[in-house]
Parts: sequence; C-alpha cells; structure tokens
Amino acid sequence: DFCIWLPSIHCTLIYFIAKEAVEYDVIIANDLATLSTATQLSKKRGSIIVYDAHENWAHVRKSTPSLISWLYNRYQKNLCKNVNIITTVSPLLVSYLRNFLKLEHVLLLPNAVPLSLASRSVDEEIAHLHLIYQAQKEKYAESRIVFVFQGGVAVDRGLYELVKAWKYVDASKVVLFIRAPDSDNPELDRILKLA
Repeated sequence: DFCIWLPSIHCTLIYFIAKEAVEYDVIIANDLATLSTATQLSKKRGSIIVYDAHENWAHVRKSTPSLISWLYNRYQKNLCKNVNIITTVSPLLVSYLRNFLKLEHVLLLPNAVPLSLASRSVDEEIAHLHLIYQAQKEKYAESRIVFVFQGGVAVDRGLYELVKAWKYVDASKVVLFIRAPDSDNPELDRILKLA
C-alpha cells in the first residue's frame, strides 16, 4: 500500500503538472498523498505550501502493520519540514500534530462546525465545541455518556465492529453518535443496518 500507492499518486500528479507552464503562488496538499508533489513543486517554484492533514495517517486502519505506520510517520514528518501552514479538522489532531511534528503552525479548520469558527484559537474552539456537545447531549443523550465517531466511514476502520458490539452496552447509560458523510457509502449502509 505505502510503497505503491503514494509514489503512484506522486508520479501521476507530476506528469500532469509538468504539462502546464503555470506558476503557483500557493499549493494546497489535500492530504498526505499529494504532499510530496506539493513539496517538489514548491522547491522548483518557491510556492507556499498549505498541508490539509485530515487524518493521523499512521493509524488510519487498525490492520496497518507497525512498520508501515512508522514509514507513514517518518514520511509525513520529513515532508512537513517544508510546509508553511498545516491545517487539520479537530483540536485533538491539532495538539497531536504540533507535538509529533514539533511545529507550531498547525491550525484548526474544522469539518463539522461552521467555517466561521475556524478563526478561533484552539482553546476557544474547544470551549465552543464543548457548548455544542452539551446542547446535543441535553437534546439526544439526556444523562447518558456520549461517544462520537466523526469522519469518513470505510472498511477496516473499526466502526462496523464498534456498532456491532454496541448491543452489549447499557443504552440507558451511553449513546453513540456517528457524524459522517452519508452519500453512496455501502460501508455506512452496512453499519446502519446494525443500528
């Protein structure tokens, strides 16, 4: 996966971009798969790089072998040395990436709250998300403990197994919220049939 998928995306992008004679002021790498291409182009053209890091790539799938996780971490850390701005989708990922990459220019750009909140500091964002959480908890969860899965639904990410095991949980004490894109996703359909 790592040894084939990332280089093939990089080579494909370089091939198509090489045909263009366009200068780029800003390059947005929309995930780890496009980051090496962005850094290569930036070195040639002096462009600013914005890396939109949606995931903790080393741990996206539970079945990822530890060597591959290590490679993803090393690959991302090395490429991020050349990045001007890093954005990610949750306060938890902001904290993780700042600590892991040893960089302060990791910004919050949430994908599940209004864009107007993205300009807040991480602390303000956490406080605001806590208010949203409290309102949702009062409306749907009453006094139960709330667990939230937020993100893309795919095979081998553990959500199916979580929902399948959820029947053994005391529903009077806990509730699971799933916040995920729902358009044409067979895996999400399979999971919702369990609910």
